[in-house]
Amino acid sequence: MLVSGLAFAQKYSAKQIVPVEEIAELKVRPTDAKEAVFLDNKWYAGNIRLGSGVEISDCPMRLDIHNQLVELNLSGKLMVVEDRKVDYFEWKNTDLNELEKFENANNFNVDASRLDGYFQVFNEGNYKFLVRNRIVQDEYSDPQRPQFAPRIVLNRVSDYFVDNGEETILVEKNKKEFFKVFDGLASDVAAYMKKNKMKIRNPREVGKVFDYYNSLASK
Repeated sequence: MLVSGLAFAQKYSAKQIVPVEEIAELKVRPTDAKEAVFLDNKWYAGNIRLGSGVEISDCPMRLDIHNQLVELNLSGKLMVVEDRKVDYFEWKNTDLNELEKFENANNFNVDASRLDGYFQVFNEGNYKFLVRNRIVQDEYSDPQRPQFAPRIVLNRVSDYFVDNGEETILVEKNKKEFFKVFDGLASDVAAYMKKNKMKIRNPREVGKVFDYYNSLASK
């Protein structure tokens, strides 16, 4: 689960001048970084807690899911933080009027291993639904133009996981495998999704499904 912060964390507000030179985790974007692909190109103001316990609030941020870097706009200075140096961050998505929370995937036990990047947390409770967004590179060859070299295509992948407090498991998106997660309550969950016309491919709707499942499981 999420690693707790330091008892006496340094706290800064991006509405003031943040001493970026004094915060070791803050770096300029590496020159050898891959092409940036953002989860959302827009900047959203929010809060971030670094591994050292430093907290920065009211900070415009966005997430580069190709390099797994959090990019911060600190009074016009663009800084980045590597994924292993962040505990969590959250921002207010002004388009959806929702708070979106992200936790370091390395803090979760996934098949006795650790993942890089971040889990976006879509609900709270005994069973938390998490999504890890990443970019994979594929080669595309045009069959109509075999004389040309294959071009690199960047594809976004969203992996589903469920955390029960002890372990974090990968969840397949096909119906047969997806409903196995709910064990004896699978038929109840399926009926709830059908009634509300919810889709497995929509993570926000799946987050609500797990809220419903948590309410059933707690009875």
